[in-house]
Amino acid sequence: MGAVSSILDFKERWDTPTLVLVDLHDSASASAFPHRKELADALEKCRMALRYARQHSLPVAFVRQMSPAPSFLAPRAYPSWMQDITPRRTEMVFERSLPSCYASNEFAQMARVSRGLVLAGLFGETSCLATLIDGYSRSHIFTYLTDSSVSLGHSGIPSGEMHRSVAGIASVYSDVSQTHAWIDRMSKRIGAVN
Repeated sequence: MGAVSSILDFKERWDTPTLVLVDLHDSASASAFPHRKELADALEKCRMALRYARQHSLPVAFVRQMSPAPSFLAPRAYPSWMQDITPRRTEMVFERSLPSCYASNEFAQMARVSRGLVLAGLFGETSCLATLIDGYSRSHIFTYLTDSSVSLGHSGIPSGEMHRSVAGIASVYSDVSQTHAWIDRMSKRIGAVN
């Protein structure tokens, strides 16, 4: 990936929300999601949110879960990002070892000084929900884009039903929105400033 950006490079943009994209790399979705249409729809909405954020110079953070290396000297294998959802050098990339994005100290520092965070990505039932609950406990303000996220089924609960439940639980800890509605709200807010 090259040079690492400092969180301080993003200081002047802290008055706008940060789009947080979770686990959008090939190894995360390769075999995990049996319902390809649900995954494809969520990824298209992630691409839409990312295009909007980039067009309007909103800060973007990519967060991926990495297993700890077996030893300090062991080489790390980094999964490739999904097609059309690749971080730019000007965007933040965080790695964590647990489901919540707050397992990354750097992410927690960025979130602490952000005006708001907009969450989208894979594993709504683990990564997204754990992040929303951790953020809520820190009084951080999140918007969860439910249609830009997808959940896996567990314990006989199908993935669609699981995701509807995740959206309901998420509404306790964050604002819950559809991607188009969030873009419309942001466009009105940006238009009012200009």
